[in-house]
Amino acid sequence: MHKNGLNNDTVPIYIPGAEARDIRINIQGWNMREYVNVIIYVGGNDVSTKFGQVPMTSTLAELKETTDWLRKQRCEVYICTVCPRSDADVTELNNKIRRFCRDSDAHLIDVSKRFTYGDGSVVQHFFQQDGIHLSDRGSSTIVSAINQLLSIVNPRTLPS
Repeated sequence: MHKNGLNNDTVPIYIPGAEARDIRINIQGWNMREYVNVIIYVGGNDVSTKFGQVPMTSTLAELKETTDWLRKQRCEVYICTVCPRSDADVTELNNKIRRFCRDSDAHLIDVSKRFTYGDGSVVQHFFQQDGIHLSDRGSSTIVSAINQLLSIVNPRTLPS
């Protein structure tokens, strides 16, 4: 996903390969007071067997600390559930993210449900061959889910 197609107020920041702790450390080094809404998509690498699986309690503690810090910066916090992955089961993480949002002042963006069919099988064309990284269609699906809650897409780029 590129900046193309997003409105001028949307600033996508990516930290590839990051875990929840990395996101927190990076964000706390930025001046976030100029932002109103912050969308967090984190946790996939934490549960990945490829990266050594961070304990779920650590991931959630980092997410809570990040959310608390952002709220002190006067940001509204939106947290996305994690898309399915071929190297990990993200079900428990997503359930905990849903519970975290329900019990805190963070807003939930439940993107994960858009990546599976009714029978629970994964929509393969939303992923690259590795089953982990998103294809352009997968990235567009996340943008669409976010755009339903926050207008991040430039209306001139939407199909008519």
